[in-house]
Amino acid sequence: MATNTVEVLQQTYTVEVNNLAIPSGAAITNAESVNSTATGSVTATNVQAAIAQLAKKQYSQDSAPTDVEAGTLWYETDTENLYVYREVAPGTFEWQTLIISDVSGDSDILDAGSY
Repeated sequence: MATNTVEVLQQTYTVEVNNLAIPSGAAITNAESVNSTATGSVTATNVQAAIAQLAKKQYSQDSAPTDVEAGTLWYETDTENLYVYREVAPGTFEWQTLIISDVSGDSDILDAGSY
C-alpha cells in the first residue's frame, strides 16, 4: 500500500478518497461523527455503528456465537466448518452447516441442505 504525505498551509480543502468525501473543517473525533448512508442490511447512519453491524454478521472462533440474527456466518476454527444461522421452522433458528472440512485434505464438502 502506498503512503502519501499531505501538507496543508492555512487553506481549506475537501479530501476525497475512493469517493468518500471528508469536508474541510469537519470535526472528526471518532467514527461515530462520520455519517454514512444505510445500505442493504446495514441500517446504521454512522461509520462506527456500521462497522459494529458488519462485525456482528460473521464470526471466526471455536464455539458458536450467541446473540446472533438470521444470516450470520460462523467459521468454527476447531473443525474448519462453515455455518449459517437460519430459520429451520417458523420461529426456530439453528446453525446449519454450509461447508464441511475434509480432514484428509482432498476437498471440502458443500452441504447447502434444503434452501
